[in-house]
Amino acid sequence: PAPDRVFMNLENIRGIADSTVLKVYVGLAAGAAPADHPESLAGSVALFGLSKASLADGEHAGQGLTLVVEITNVVDALHLSDTFKADALDVRIVPLNPVPEAAQVTIGRVSIFRQGL
Repeated sequence: PAPDRVFMNLENIRGIADSTVLKVYVGLAAGAAPADHPESLAGSVALFGLSKASLADGEHAGQGLTLVVEITNVVDALHLSDTFKADALDVRIVPLNPVPEAAQVTIGRVSIFRQGL
């Protein structure tokens, strides 16, 4: 049977940097440089519409964006190499380009869920 699919939610992303792209890495060893481990790259997300979604009086009532990244392939590789630890899964979110502090980009919550087939 096919393995379950695994997804990561990035919730309540707020800020004013609409053109920011974030890379999502899963399962990196402590101290490892993300760029040196392309096998740990689960995906990327673009924050288009972030400033509008962050406005308190806007359509999203200031809740920001919620984006989803499928991380199944990285989780499967970790499981097969016997390095998967569900209770201590390292997640790193790295901007493609430097983001100034003035952009105030924050992520309110990161959650992982499994979808069985």
